[in-house]
Parts: sequence; structure tokens; C-alpha cells
Amino acid sequence: MTFTLSTTNFQKIHEDDHAAMQLYFAGELKVVGDQMRAMKLSKLLDTCRG
Repeated sequence: MTFTLSTTNFQKIHEDDHAAMQLYFAGELKVVGDQMRAMKLSKLLDTCRG
């Protein structure tokens, strides 16, 4: 998988679970590869948040 987004948008995703979907539908987050697997990435981010 490859994600393309700005550092500002990465920070938004790190801070808010729903930001990724909003950015994706706004065209500000591009995903190349298995999009269903990409959606599971939120669990990893939850772990990083502590």
C-alpha cells in the first residue's frame, strides 16, 4: 500500500479517527493498493496514540 498526503493531513489523521475518511473523500488522501486493508490501519494508529 502507498499513501499520499501532506504532513498537515497526516497530523489530522493521527489526532482524529474520522479525518482519514474525510480526507479520502475530499481527494486529499490517495491510497494505492488494497483499500480494505488500508481502512484497518486505524487500529494501528490507536495503538500509537496510547
